[in-house]
Amino acid sequence: MTIFFTADTHFGHEKAINYLHEGKKIRPWTSTKEQDDLLIARWNERITDQDTVYHVGDVYDEGMSDVMKQLKGNKILIRGNLDTGPTEEYQQYFSEVYNNHHIIELEKKKILLSHYYVTKEELDENKCSVNIHGHLHADCVQDPRYFCVSLERTNFYPITSDELLMQLRENQLKFIKNIKF
Repeated sequence: MTIFFTADTHFGHEKAINYLHEGKKIRPWTSTKEQDDLLIARWNERITDQDTVYHVGDVYDEGMSDVMKQLKGNKILIRGNLDTGPTEEYQQYFSEVYNNHHIIELEKKKILLSHYYVTKEELDENKCSVNIHGHLHADCVQDPRYFCVSLERTNFYPITSDELLMQLRENQLKFIKNIKF
């Protein structure tokens, strides 16, 4: 079993295919069908039914039950700002649904999962060393304690916990090298 992370799939969401970052379109598709077909293929290319996927929000627009039924794995949702349907709707496709955040442990590190990135105080209050979040799409928080798993930052694939931990280590090393003593 492998653990995966992703965010901001926006299945069926018309506006998402036209999102901009620094004036440039950040999603390469011209239709939601084209987007959804590729995202489903990439999801299922990496994920098996034995894997767990933490989706940290903004999963789909209304009426996307056909898409959700096609996705492999045990799916856990930490709701995003656009995941506004009744909890029961999401429970059809996700084994667990959380409204604000959820804390997990990876390699003996407490990690806070949320859609929005949390404050440093919230990280400290929850005794977490890292915040895995979405919402920023192509952008990121310039701090090694934060990691954005929006699809635009992960080449439109869910990423494994090993890939995530490796990136976190690299980010921490870059941060340390930039400190002036």
